Amino acid sequence: MKDPSLLSLRDVTQQAELFLKTHHPSRKLPIPIEEIVEIRLDIRIVLIRGLIRDFGVNAFINQKFDAIIIDEMMYSKQPERIRFTIAEEIGHLLLHKKWYSKYGPKGMGDYLDWQTKFDHKRFDYIERQAKTFASMEAINTCP
Repeated sequence: MKDPSLLSLRDVTQQAELFLKTHHPSRKLPIPIEEIVEIRLDIRIVLIRGLIRDFGVNAFINQKFDAIIIDEMMYSKQPERIRFTIAEEIGHLLLHKKWYSKYGPKGMGDYLDWQTKFDHKRFDYIERQAKTFASMEAINTCP
């Protein structure tokens, strides 16, 4: 996929459509996002206590794209919100993997430093794209 700053809303929509067509063609709600992630995509969901407190994020997909790390408290207290968050992280995988592999943090220890040095306008744009992807899953399944 191309540089995130060059992605259009149509690109994001197409990726969401392809994801649903491939992994949940029935479009029956709710979308079994955790099953799709863990079983079909073989991506682990890892819960970490204090992720929000210590790093200021509720979840992220790791640099190997084989685990989604989620704040343990948020996971247990906000299951509907976590479903959206998991879909958002899959959006990062599908929309930003090549770019993130090249320019993203190289490890957990590097994450905070990378986040403070990263262009905030670009970071917000990338986050908006992933959130749009996650919302498209719900929009595209409405009758």
